[in-house]
Amino acid sequence: MAGELIARIFLRWSEARREALASALGAALSWFLAERLLGHPQPIFAAISAIVCLSPGLPSHTKQTGGLLLGVATGIVIGELTTALSDNIPLLSDNIPLLKIALAAFLAMIVAASYGQSAVVPIQAGVSAMLVVAFGSATTGSVRMADVAVGAAVGFLFSQVLSAADQKRQGRLIGIGCRRPRRGALLFLCYRYRLPQARAICRNPDALPRVGLPIFVET
Repeated sequence: MAGELIARIFLRWSEARREALASALGAALSWFLAERLLGHPQPIFAAISAIVCLSPGLPSHTKQTGGLLLGVATGIVIGELTTALSDNIPLLSDNIPLLKIALAAFLAMIVAASYGQSAVVPIQAGVSAMLVVAFGSATTGSVRMADVAVGAAVGFLFSQVLSAADQKRQGRLIGIGCRRPRRGALLFLCYRYRLPQARAICRNPDALPRVGLPIFVET
């Protein structure tokens, strides 16, 4: 049992190492670019955005990048509107900041959820709206949007490199499939869905009944 657990952990590390490394390098590059090009002293949102776009386990880094930008933009707009309208509503005065923050986060996430996109959109919308209301648009509105744009751009470029590497790896699996169709097909399915059974099947295709390969339904 312990050996199987350790093997699974090492396999997960092996699957995540490229994206984790890309996230770290992308964060550092985003910080550098935002600091030098935009003059921001601590562009933390640029680095965070790169990590959000390149994090291991994402089904699509490109969709994550688009969702990040959409969510941040939505949150900034809703945060600005909440701040502007609150001046005319007694309950939302500066004397009750928590109520204003909660309302901004709720409205931003509801609006973002209506897009029907991935979870990153409402998450980033809610966070952005809260930051705008809590700290003001001068420090978190346009500044955060600029930092996020830098991080998203770096994330997109790095994601294209990862995508090209994935296509090359899939090509190698197809080559295996041409020589040994059954093993190649199973390997491709395991790779496509990132299953831990991949190595067991690679070593012994007859082990299929023992590793418990599920039925795949493409959606």
